Amino acid sequence: MYFNKSDDRGKPCSFPDHGSWPVAVLLILSICGTALHAFAPPDSTGSGEQVIQSTTGAMLRSALMPGWGQAYNHQWLKALMVLGAESGLAGNAVYMNRKALVSQTDDEREFYRHNRNTFVWWFAAVYMLNILDAYVDAHLFQFDVGPVLDPAAEFRIGPQDFRVGLTFRTPL
Repeated sequence: MYFNKSDDRGKPCSFPDHGSWPVAVLLILSICGTALHAFAPPDSTGSGEQVIQSTTGAMLRSALMPGWGQAYNHQWLKALMVLGAESGLAGNAVYMNRKALVSQTDDEREFYRHNRNTFVWWFAAVYMLNILDAYVDAHLFQFDVGPVLDPAAEFRIGPQDFRVGLTFRTPL
């Protein structure tokens, strides 16, 4: 939340009114809570059950806060990238809107409005992709994407040759 004042030369400038601190506190608590989940002790029951991620839960988390669904799916770097992208796009849209409000000429005002609208459309696209990505990551949470490399040492000593090798077998 901002309110407008003017400086010594009569030009408008914006100052924060510090009324948005509860949102910042909730954001920090959400991030800390998600990060602490990664350090939870392992399952002590020994049941060996696999954790199933809720696709709906991941989508709702991503809809409520950018990157929370990715953090829920243990995609930490992706969560930071989504949070940064959505924050940057939203911040630029707000900045362009403020510049449009204080612009002096119609051409300048149209320029800032066009840029604001572009940032809003990009924000909407990234927001929807964020939710879709959280859904897909939650659905494929147990899917192993790494190759299974079973190393096997091979030693052959024959009458005509001597071979030493290391082979890796992967299922195709």
